[in-house]
Amino acid sequence: KLTDLKLKKIKLMISKKPYVQGVCWPLSILYNSKDEPVGYLMLRAGKYFDKSIDLWHILGKKNIKKYFPNFKTSDLVDVSLKILDKINELHQYNVILGDIKPANILITSKTYIYFVDTDNYQIENLPCTGGEPEFTPPERQGLKYDTYLRTIKEESFAVATLLFMIFMLR
Repeated sequence: KLTDLKLKKIKLMISKKPYVQGVCWPLSILYNSKDEPVGYLMLRAGKYFDKSIDLWHILGKKNIKKYFPNFKTSDLVDVSLKILDKINELHQYNVILGDIKPANILITSKTYIYFVDTDNYQIENLPCTGGEPEFTPPERQGLKYDTYLRTIKEESFAVATLLFMIFMLR
């Protein structure tokens, strides 16, 4: 849903494009025939028609065996480092992801990593409006996500939770 806040954020994001490979950043706003904004364009996740699936598919031994049967622990480390590098690069542009969760990170069979749902990122003074309780630090539990600006410390909690999920292998 394209709210006034979302539209303002997308316009700001379009004007301040960080150059982070694999981050599906808004490129331009789409308008209908009445010149009303209805959405935005972004690059497609996936390279050379390599199908991408969300990160849930590498969580747990059963999923890894099913979707990535040749994966070893070192591959999980490699994927995790790629994710951390992208998050670090975005932080260099003063962007906080906020809504970190496996569904917003895509992986391909060649282990390319893509970040999606980027219109929800926190940029400058425009908050991230989404999140999941298990990725939210205890001090922010129960608060509406769009009522505060997140910190790097809070982002670190979400990242640690994601890494725990990747390496737990239950």
